[in-house]
Formats: sequence, C-alpha cells, structure tokens
Amino acid sequence: MRRLRYTSSRKLYTALNKHRELGLAELKHTSETRALIVSLYVDDLIYTGNDEAMLKEFKQSMIEEFEMSDLGRMHYFLGLEVMQLDSGIFISQKRYAKEVLKKFGMDKSKLVLNPNVLEVKIDKNDTGVTVDGSMFKQLVGSLIYLTTTRPDLMYAVSVVSRYMEKPTEMHLMKAKRILRKNTSGYAFILSNAVVAWSSRK
Repeated sequence: MRRLRYTSSRKLYTALNKHRELGLAELKHTSETRALIVSLYVDDLIYTGNDEAMLKEFKQSMIEEFEMSDLGRMHYFLGLEVMQLDSGIFISQKRYAKEVLKKFGMDKSKLVLNPNVLEVKIDKNDTGVTVDGSMFKQLVGSLIYLTTTRPDLMYAVSVVSRYMEKPTEMHLMKAKRILRKNTSGYAFILSNAVVAWSSRK
C-alpha cells in the first residue's frame, strides 16, 4: 500500500475513472488478472495492487496530471499503524490506544483481565449521578474505533454504547474499564479468513 497527497481537484475523479476503464480494457486482452485498488480520503490517495509495473504507471500518471507528493509506503493512516512485510500486511492501533488513554486520563491506570464487571448490572434507567454526555460519547466513539483491531472488545463496547443518551457515573466507570484491558492472543486463518481467535492477559 502506498500513499499520494494531492491538492483537491474535481478532475481527480475523472482521471481515476479513466484509469479504471483502461484497466478493464487491458484485462480483456490478457490472460493475467491485474488489480489496482484505489482509496480516496480527503487529500490522501491510497493505492495497492498485484502488478508493480501498473502501480508505477498509475503513480506517474497521477503525479503528472495533479500536484501530488509521493509519501511512499503507508506506515500510519487514520489511527492505524501499518506494517508491510513479505509475509503479509499487519495493522495495529497501539499509538492511537495510547492517545485515547491519555486523553481520558487513563494512561497511569492499572490493567484488568476482563473489561466487564460481571457482578455489576447497568441499565438505561440508572438513577446515579449523570456525567458529561459529550465526553462520554467521545469515549465510546474512541472505543468503537479501537474495535477495528480489537474484536475482543466488541461485546463490552456494544454494551456501553447503549447508554449514550443519559450516561451516569456507573456507565462511565464501565466504559473506562474497557480502556484498562490488556491482552495478547492468536488467530487461526484458513483461506485468508480468521476462523478462530483467542486473547489473554
């Protein structure tokens, strides 16, 4: 995966469509299937594919037609750290997680094994002291984004996300507990799909 940064222009969409049409035309005349995947986000263009010559040609055509700078291989994008190796592409959110911990004053907290407090039940009609709803929504939003690389947090995050309308101290405590979870684990992959995984402290 590589990145280009451009000065916004409507012509870019036309140029990308032109590339797509040329690519489809090429596929009809060759026995090999070549793929070019392009993702456009604000002023970043991320692209990857299975043909090095096609990638170079695409990059050159974009740089010639638009004011772009080549940022090289992608290492960090939208809170995702990307490590590209011969064995595959790996993503993590370690830096983003540290930023979230610091933002919500949790960077010095002790770790917990389980993000759920099993003996404590919470519900929408909790009569406890209400907390800042805006801050709670930011916290839950950050947790939701962390589940991109931490599916083991999904259930606990889905539970706290139910209480964004009128959060209380109990709801906030439950959300902050999720930030204190620290795990390592493994995944079993079959035909490029995860079929089983486990995480532990």
